[in-house]
Amino acid sequence: MRIAEDVYMVGSGQIGISNEGDCHVYLLDGGEELALIDAGVGHQPERIVANIRAEGFDERRVRWLLLTHCHADHAGGCRALKGLTGARIACTAIEGRLLAGGSDEELGLEVAKRSGMYPPDYVFEHVPPDLILAHGQELAVGRHTLRTIVVGGHSWECACFVVDRPMV
Repeated sequence: MRIAEDVYMVGSGQIGISNEGDCHVYLLDGGEELALIDAGVGHQPERIVANIRAEGFDERRVRWLLLTHCHADHAGGCRALKGLTGARIACTAIEGRLLAGGSDEELGLEVAKRSGMYPPDYVFEHVPPDLILAHGQELAVGRHTLRTIVVGGHSWECACFVVDRPMV
């Protein structure tokens, strides 16, 4: 679903285009390469790939999977989507440590499972990040440059990504 020029929503449990546990997952079209913002919960990642294809893109052009934070609904699908697309995972240092091997307690899963947000048998599929991003660091995605803004509060070291778009 195109939401802005070069930006598509390819996952969302809230609106039913992917697994019900998925956050909003975005695709950025940089021309010769693509980037995903977040990865969903990890159940039915093929639905996200199908949505990428439905928008006319080849999932093998996804070069980056940019992680905002390591809660399961945003990061649980990193391992699977990396395998399906070949994308490299980029995130902040603390979130990267959690992605690679954080405990259920550190990931917020222990409380989420007790509250019924996730089934007791949900397993977060760990995977090491390929690139650690610092505040202010830029990353090229084709014709776009994304600037990393590290923000606190929701998770240990959340990141926002500002797309510096060329003026037309």
